[in-house]
Amino acid sequence: MNWEKQDFPAHWPVTRQMAESHAPEFDKLKSEGFDPIALWQRVNGDRQLLVELVELFMQECPRLLQKIRSSIEQGSFTEIQKFSHKLKGSALQFSGRGAAAAAGALEDAAKGQSLQEAERLFAKLSEEIIHLISSLRSMVFRQSP
Repeated sequence: MNWEKQDFPAHWPVTRQMAESHAPEFDKLKSEGFDPIALWQRVNGDRQLLVELVELFMQECPRLLQKIRSSIEQGSFTEIQKFSHKLKGSALQFSGRGAAAAAGALEDAAKGQSLQEAERLFAKLSEEIIHLISSLRSMVFRQSP
């Protein structure tokens, strides 16, 4: 998958308009890979801050994924490690345990200099990022995933 901007659907950009100002029920969004309650606590219940952070993540995430993909294609294990580590940290900030674990596994595969494993783990990371972004959108827009 090519992770350039055009790969993200046009409806993904986040807007600052929120239907209500109080915290929604996030239980339905909780999964093994995402903890919306921890994220809500991390932003101290500040919806505007959450929206701004999600906007930044959604701008940066495709760039990081594209850099990881390019690094795998070039066999640059140092770059794979660097960008995977950065994405892992970003995912953790959003309580995206699944995406963070996948990025960490990719980072470890790069340390072991296994291109085949890196390619397999990149596919898993891509899936986890899609799930995380979907969950973040649902949280921000108060919609079911």
